[in-house]
Amino acid sequence: ENEIFALSSIYGDCFCRFSSQRFRVSIMVECSGVPMEYPSSAGSKVELDFLLPSTYPVDPPLVTFRGALVDTHTVFWQRVREELTQDAKGMAGQPMLFELIQETQQKHLCLLDRLRRESEVDGAASEVWRSLFLIDHMRAKQKYVKRVSRWAEELQLTGQILFQDKQRRVLIWLEGDRNSIHEWAVRVRTRDVDVDSQGRPCKERMMDVLYEDNTGSERVAAELTIMECPAWEEVQKHLLLGRVTGTHLKGMNYRS
Repeated sequence: ENEIFALSSIYGDCFCRFSSQRFRVSIMVECSGVPMEYPSSAGSKVELDFLLPSTYPVDPPLVTFRGALVDTHTVFWQRVREELTQDAKGMAGQPMLFELIQETQQKHLCLLDRLRRESEVDGAASEVWRSLFLIDHMRAKQKYVKRVSRWAEELQLTGQILFQDKQRRVLIWLEGDRNSIHEWAVRVRTRDVDVDSQGRPCKERMMDVLYEDNTGSERVAAELTIMECPAWEEVQKHLLLGRVTGTHLKGMNYRS
């Protein structure tokens, strides 16, 4: 109850309570240069509807989204909800509502910024390619992820890094300009990203390309995110949401 009262004080007129366990928060993000089909009066506003289970905060809240960008980018917001649920499980037993709202606001800003950048490419929709990479292992995980994420940001690539619990192998899917994806792969293979068994800096020599395809002009992700997956089924779900599909992916099994 104290947590909800605090939210009502923070968000004021943007907070609406319907019952003891259901409320709505409206968040606004300003981003100049967004395409005209997403005017600032509508496109920059997203409403978060929260439904708290009786077991909250042990169990996470149910969150749904409403807004112009939600209607036109359903896959993106479905992914945001998946990520919020996962993050909420990591905060089980403690107040988490404000953190979840702030995380949603940041992802909303990333989406608007991506739309702005895409609108600046000669006024025409750029062709989006999607690729899936398999990395055998990461010894210096934090260093590795930091570098490949920075390169993805520099090259305006979005997607996911998928780690499966109890497995060393990692899947990374990226989307964006085809030449930019190839440049990212070249950097990974030719620059130091990891360390060898002796702790010496080394390049990635065991990265395989599992998938590459032209997916049209619409992206699924607004940024490169990192997901820890407890089982292979969770990895498959993220690949499906990322529209990384193909007959050669059927039967992929990295449990062993």
